[in-house]
Amino acid sequence: MRNLQKELETWDGYPEAWRPKPGEILVGFIDGYDTGHTAYGDVRTVVVTCEETNQKVTLWLTSTVLLNLFQRHKPKPGERIGLKYLGKDPEKGYHRYHLVVDRPVGLDELTPLGGEELEDEDHEDEDHEKDEDDDVPF
Repeated sequence: MRNLQKELETWDGYPEAWRPKPGEILVGFIDGYDTGHTAYGDVRTVVVTCEETNQKVTLWLTSTVLLNLFQRHKPKPGERIGLKYLGKDPEKGYHRYHLVVDRPVGLDELTPLGGEELEDEDHEDEDHEKDEDDDVPF
């Protein structure tokens, strides 16, 4: 359970924004998510405690590429992440990132994605002979 009293006593505004140069890496722990306000409207923000410095930084998810990475990976508060800024795409000009979340791959994440090779239904493994018990799920 969070200590809200302590959080509010020590809160002094958003931490400084992470403004990386191409090739820079941020490794740290997700503290939480919030909403930030810009001249263009509200955007999602992520507060991360940097593993190397123990300082908090704010990631402003103003880039659709960065927002999509967070939507896809769904890092939760308390999880460790690594984020690398790859710079701008030389042809299209959008910002590029690579995000990894320090968690094991769950079995539910190993479902087919659609690009797998289709096998003939009558195909059996060479060392497995079909018998009457093949319809039993265990």
